[in-house]
Formats: sequence, C-alpha cells, structure tokens
Amino acid sequence: LGSALQESPDSTAINLVLAQCYYEELEFIKAGNLFVKINSKAPELALKFAYLASPGDERDSIVRASGAGEEQPIFWDSKE
Repeated sequence: LGSALQESPDSTAINLVLAQCYYEELEFIKAGNLFVKINSKAPELALKFAYLASPGDERDSIVRASGAGEEQPIFWDSKE
C-alpha cells in the first residue's frame, strides 16, 4: 500500500483500504485522518465507512482507557 499511496496519494480507494488497515491495527487517529480525506473527495462512499472516523467508537474508548496508567498522575490541592 505504501508504494501505491506514493504513486497516487489522492486515490480514494487506496486511502480507504489504508484507513481500514489502520483501524484494524487500532490506529484510530491515522484511520480518522484518512477518513477526513476520503470524506472530502467522496462523501457518499464515506457514509458507508463512517466507523473509520471513530471519535466516539467503543473500540477507541477501550483503547484510550487501557492507556490510563501510561502518563504521570496530576496532583492538585485538595482544597480546590
């Protein structure tokens, strides 16, 4: 897909397949970014694959929740 994308970076079909691959690999931000590109070029096609946008998708929420311990905790004054 990488070489096909280099040759035709604006191809809706290539971007759609790549977005689906990213989605299956749990790379929701990458999939969503490509979805925006697909939606701008082919909105009717994008409607059929709206799950790729995934901002509120359950899988996205699960992945984000699973990374909760990856960042340092934020402390605040208990009087606030």
